Parts: sequence; structure tokens; C-alpha cells
Amino acid sequence: VKEIDYNEEGAYLRDLFSGGFSFQREGEKMQFTSSTGVQYLADRMQMDQDYTPDSIFFLKQKQNIQSLTQEFVFRSNNEKKYQWVAGLFGFYKDLKINSPMEFRSGAMDMLQGYMDAAKIANPAMPTITILNESMSIPGQFNNLAYGLAVYHESTYNITKKLSFTAGVRLDYEKTNIDYETSATLNTRIKVSPSPFAPLIYADSTYCVSGTQSNEFWQVLPKAAIKYD
Repeated sequence: VKEIDYNEEGAYLRDLFSGGFSFQREGEKMQFTSSTGVQYLADRMQMDQDYTPDSIFFLKQKQNIQSLTQEFVFRSNNEKKYQWVAGLFGFYKDLKINSPMEFRSGAMDMLQGYMDAAKIANPAMPTITILNESMSIPGQFNNLAYGLAVYHESTYNITKKLSFTAGVRLDYEKTNIDYETSATLNTRIKVSPSPFAPLIYADSTYCVSGTQSNEFWQVLPKAAIKYD
């Protein structure tokens, strides 16, 4: 509802390639279809994340996705009362994200304000002065996922207008992520208000990294009565 007001311009650039190939063969009793899909995406985004004229947060993100899907489908090719379809589906996706966050001068002023407020509330605590003019917080995320599914569906046409369908699909998927991020704060600490008290310089680095993974199994049944 207000005019956009920020101090750094944002941008988004994307390169995308998507393609597919389909093959079909028909026999007297069965039809076979193969469908292959590939996708490549690379994008670059920069954003003034505080959306204000102050220099507080700024994000630059690069993302790269490569994916592949493949499906094989077999189905009956006749006009009998019993019809069926069966298939196999698989996918693979590799996603890499590099998203460093930049704490600019306004953010450092905010952090210093919290330190000063804590000192006022607790006079006995040391005086902590932040020396960073800015602070970069890298963010690296690698996500790999793949899955497989097999399914079957049978339809029996009781009459020309009434049919019954039953089917089941078994799905498996596994996904994992590797992540790494860190932040370093440079500080000057004065333990005592005495002018003779020594100053302590400390660099505090906080790191988070690791790997997480999970896998999923799912059985999806289906039953339907159709009247046309």
C-alpha cells in the first residue's frame, strides 16, 4: 500500500532448459509408452531483505537444479471387458543452493543496541563493543533426492455403462541434505569500568554444519465405481 523504498536494487536472473522425449509402440494386445523428462535450472537472485532505506540485510543466492524423470507404462489394447494398466516411474533431483546473507552496518548497529541495553539492565556485566562493520553469513545447502514407484490398475466393465476399478501404487523416496553456515563476531570487552582495566579482544565464531537424510515408503490403494 506504500511506495517501495529500499537502498539496494534487487535482481533475478534465470537460465532454464526443459526437454522431454516420448516413445510409443502399439501391439495387438498391449500398448507400451516410454516418457523421459530432463530439466536444468540455474538462477541468481539478490535482494534487499530489510525492504527499508537503511542498510541492514542483503542476500545473494545462487541455485542450481538438475532433474531427470522416467516412466514406462504398459496398458491393454483391446475392447474386452477387462482392461489393465501397469507402470514404473523414477526420478532423480540434485539441488545446490549457495545463499550468503550479509549483515550490513544497520544490522551491526542493531546488535550493538542489544548489547548496550543488556549492559543497562545488568550494570555488573562487562562492556561489549562490536567491531564488525559488517558480517557475512554463508549458507551452503546440497539436497539430493530420488524415488521409484510401481503401480497397477485393473478395470472390469460390468456393462457398457458400469465399471469397477481397483489399483495400488507403491512409492519409495529418499532425500538428504548437506548444510554448512557460520558467523564470526569481533568484539572488544572491558571487564571493569576502571581506566586501567585491560581490554580483551575476542572473535566468536559460530558454525552449523551436518547431514540429514530420510526415506519414505507409501502404499496408495485405489477403488472406484463408475457409471457413465
